[in-house]
Amino acid sequence: MKLNGELIHDLNLHEQTQTVKRPDGSIAPQVKDRPPRGHIGFQELSRNGGQVQIRGAEILVLD
Repeated sequence: MKLNGELIHDLNLHEQTQTVKRPDGSIAPQVKDRPPRGHIGFQELSRNGGQVQIRGAEILVLD
């Protein structure tokens, strides 16, 4: 995957088998076993009660 002409990801998600823990400590499904389509969410990670605003977000379908 490239962003502004710069390579930021070069991996095959079907090969990702690492174990990932959720914030509650439970084990999430491996990336390779997750559905290829679904909902997209934005997580707010601001501190001190600030707000995050997202402008001009675009979603590109990758096949």
